[in-house]
Amino acid sequence: MLSPTQVENFHRDQKKSIQLLESILRTLTVGLSEVDIISALEEKSKELGFLGFIRRPVVHIDYHLSLRWGPSKTRRLKTGSVVQIHIQPYSQEAFGNIGISFVFQRVDLPVVEKARELCIAASTFATGSKKAGEIFVFSQSWCTNHRTDLNKESVGHFCFPNSAQGMFGHFWPQSMRVFTQMRRFQLQWYNPRPLHGIYAIHPDIKQDGRRTGFAEMLYITPEKRVILGRESLEDLCTFHWENAI
Repeated sequence: MLSPTQVENFHRDQKKSIQLLESILRTLTVGLSEVDIISALEEKSKELGFLGFIRRPVVHIDYHLSLRWGPSKTRRLKTGSVVQIHIQPYSQEAFGNIGISFVFQRVDLPVVEKARELCIAASTFATGSKKAGEIFVFSQSWCTNHRTDLNKESVGHFCFPNSAQGMFGHFWPQSMRVFTQMRRFQLQWYNPRPLHGIYAIHPDIKQDGRRTGFAEMLYITPEKRVILGRESLEDLCTFHWENAI
């Protein structure tokens, strides 16, 4: 059971994570590489009081199916690039989880709109009466109905606060990263556990050789669902920045 303070810490960090992402989106220009964008995220995160990232920020520019060895200095932004960014910055107590996909300086393609719709649909579907595995089944069915493919390695996971006690607290946030790799805390399986707690929701899709996805964070109890970092359900997957067309 999470305390009100722990939930508030996640809400605070998620709100700051959205601020971090939006601030970097406003600075994007033609010619920036994946490595450049990650460096900007890492630098700006320090200004906002974050200590680092649960995992290094994910930045994909024109994702393709060939093997990728991490962020590239040669994959660079150009008009019409399909971009995906997903970040998980952490503080001493909690962390955020936010992601976006978009077409740079162009109207979003259907694959981007589908990714946004799936994240909103999965987040709306998630309630305290559901099991964790139902998010996976729902996402699979949604993708089938919309003629796209679910990236089954990226649907979402349970989120732990820093307990500040014992081994878990001592190795924060690496301990959090280890726990999210355990099958029992992931959403991309037929997991029978009740949806109670804080969850990172980030179902990615693949279509026409592209990968796109959005990410949000929810707090779910048997009685309520709270969209962390947002004012209301209507704000899901919305970002305030100017993608000049």
